[in-house]
This record gives sequence, C-alpha cells and structure tokens, in this order.
Amino acid sequence: MSETSNKPGCFGAATVFSHDSTICQACPMFDDCGAASLERLNQIKEIVNVKDLLAKHAKAQKGQKPIRDARRQDKVDEAPPPVQESTQKPQITEPVERKTQVAKVTFEIDAETQQVIARIPNQKAAQQAIVLCKSNRIEIARQSLTDGLNPFNDDGPKYLAVAADLLLAGGFTRQSLKDAYQERLSWTPATAGSHVSIVVGLLPAFDIAIQEGENFVLCPLSV
Repeated sequence: MSETSNKPGCFGAATVFSHDSTICQACPMFDDCGAASLERLNQIKEIVNVKDLLAKHAKAQKGQKPIRDARRQDKVDEAPPPVQESTQKPQITEPVERKTQVAKVTFEIDAETQQVIARIPNQKAAQQAIVLCKSNRIEIARQSLTDGLNPFNDDGPKYLAVAADLLLAGGFTRQSLKDAYQERLSWTPATAGSHVSIVVGLLPAFDIAIQEGENFVLCPLSV
C-alpha cells in the first residue's frame, strides 16, 4: 500500500504520460507509469478510438528503450552498494511487482457510465472522461466541488483546474473560459478554444456543471 501512496497524482494517466517528456523521464515511476498508461489505453480502445495514442506510444517506446536502458544502468552504476551483499537484480525486479499492483487500483467503468461516455460527442472529452473514471476522479470531483474545493488544483489537469475555479466563483461562458485559458495558461486562441470544447462536453455529461443559457454553472447536485 505504501507503494501506491508514493505515486504522483498523474500516475498512469493516458493523456499525461509521455516518453518524450523530460519531466516523465526524471520520475522514478517512469517505467511503471508507462506500463499503466499503455494498459489503460488498451482497456479503453473498445469504447473510444485511441489508435493515434497507441501508435504514438508504440513509436515512442521503440525510440526511448535504448535511452531508458542506458539511464537505468547509469543509476545502477552510481548507486551506493547496499548493506546486503547482492547488488544485482533485486532492485530491477522491484518495479515489475509494482506493475502488477497498478491493475488492482484501477476502477472499472460500469455499463451506465460507458453509455454516458459514448454519448459525449467530443472525442477528446470522451478520452478525458475515461481517464478520470478509471481513477475515480469524477466522483472525487463531485464531492470536492460540493465542499467548495477545487479537485484539480494539485493533480491537474490544469485546464480543468481553471474551469473548476470559475465554477466555484459562479460559472463561466465559453468565451470567459477561453479568455481565462489565454490569460492564466498563456495558451493560443486555438488551444484555448479546443479545451473549452472538451470542458463543455465533459462536465455537463457527468452532472458536474449544467448549462443555463450561455452560462455553465455548478450542477445543483454538486452545490
């Protein structure tokens, strides 16, 4: 259980993990996170088309494997000798055990939730919904917003943290959310606009927000 508590909030998130990211590469959970991310993509590929993400994953893995192996060997070479006599394979087999444990903390998506996701017209919103449901963060988001807390402040995604801030402050329109993304995240109008489409497809689908005219406000169930 202590292994799980040491994992960052982004662990295994299919839309976050990247073989090319220097931040991901520096993380001690890099290998386990990559395996968990790929596993989740394979689990959801029957619900949502994630062929492009799987292809990117496969391509990145091929290019990064020699680099990862070299980096891992450097760490083994630089590590101080353990108290026990053996410096060989125990440390390298330890992450393999953690991969097995990851599957046990993944939440299954029930049939009713799958139907909700299938009705989301925006593909990226649907993909984000699957990631959040797999980590039970939809339910956590509802409860946190009920308590007046932003559920995305610490673990992200940052664009959902911005949307949650605005919901807690009274709500937003498509334009005001887009403006907030450009201001707070320094995004281009195109990037900001595409993420607005994800938010307005995702949050109402799970009764986190409701549309009233041009405004999106917290769903009464979350207030």
